[in-house]
Amino acid sequence: MNADLLQLLFYAGFVVLGWWLRHQGLLGPKAPSLNVPTGPLDQKTLLELLKTMLDRLAPPSGQSPAGPRTPSANP
Repeated sequence: MNADLLQLLFYAGFVVLGWWLRHQGLLGPKAPSLNVPTGPLDQKTLLELLKTMLDRLAPPSGQSPAGPRTPSANP
């Protein structure tokens, strides 16, 4: 057994342990899933789905999104 295989087994053990703890509900709540409609999508349904996805990506209210940073004059 070389060091690479031992390291892979070590990390695989942590992955399995994390999965098991999440499965038991001990690691925290699962992320909410998007309600993706089945069947053909019309334009209204697609726009609603995109709006919900953008709402999840938006920063919390009261925080402004990080804009581009300008380099300072002092090096």
